[in-house]
Amino acid sequence: MSSDLRKWPRVSPTGMIFAVIGEPPTLVGEIIDISLGGLAFRHFSDSVVDQQEFPVGIIESGGGLRVSDLSCRKVYDLLEPLPEGYLNFNNTFRMKCCGLAFGSLTDQEMVKLNGFIDE
Repeated sequence: MSSDLRKWPRVSPTGMIFAVIGEPPTLVGEIIDISLGGLAFRHFSDSVVDQQEFPVGIIESGGGLRVSDLSCRKVYDLLEPLPEGYLNFNNTFRMKCCGLAFGSLTDQEMVKLNGFIDE
C-alpha cells in the first residue's frame, strides 16, 4: 500500500524496539515500522498471531517499557521470502511479517505513541 493512502505516516524506529503481543505475552517481534494507526513487526513462523483482538506493548532492547496494553487487531501475517540460495529443511522457523492496526486509543496512549514516534 502506498504511503499516500495511509491515514498516518509510518516511521522506522531507531534501535532495537519490540512488540510484545498478548497478556500474558505469547509473542515478541522486532518492530519494522510504526504509526498512530498501527505497526508492522517480524517474528518466527512457529509463533502464531491467531486472535482477532489482543493487547500489544512496545519495549526497547534494554527492557524499558514504552507503551503497554494498546488494543489492536491483526491485518496480515505473511511469510517473508527466503534469502537467495538458502535451502529451508525445516519450515517451522521461517520469518514472518505481521501488520497490526491499533484500536481506539485514549488521549494518554496517543501522547505516548506520538512521543515514541517523534524520537
